[in-house]
Order: sequence, then structure tokens, then C-alpha cells
Amino acid sequence: MRIKFLSKEDLKARGVDLNDSTLWRKMKEGKFPKAVLIGNRRGWPEHEIDQYLERLVADRDVVSA
Repeated sequence: MRIKFLSKEDLKARGVDLNDSTLWRKMKEGKFPKAVLIGNRRGWPEHEIDQYLERLVADRDVVSA
């Protein structure tokens, strides 16, 4: 399986526009996928970000019902 990693700019392009402190806090709390260190850069596995966004929609739909 080939894993694609997203940069912080990629996250923003997908609508995840969190400031650094909020992003790191959510990762620490287990509320956001943890970043992976690749060389001297961090990236987020694309499939984990997709799952996170799908979960947000599902949670919204449960609350709205």
C-alpha cells in the first residue's frame, strides 16, 4: 500500500485550517490524527485525514437527527 502524506498546507486546502497550538493539542488528546516525522518535515497520512473528516460529517448527522 502506498501512503500519501499531507502537509499543513494540504490540510488547509481540505478545510482543516487549525492554528499550530490547536492542531498539536488535538493530536495530543487523540482528537486528530498524529503527524509522522519524515526527515525534517511532518506529514499526516491522507487516509487518516479522510477518516477524520468523514467522522466529523457523521457526528454532525447524528446531532442533527
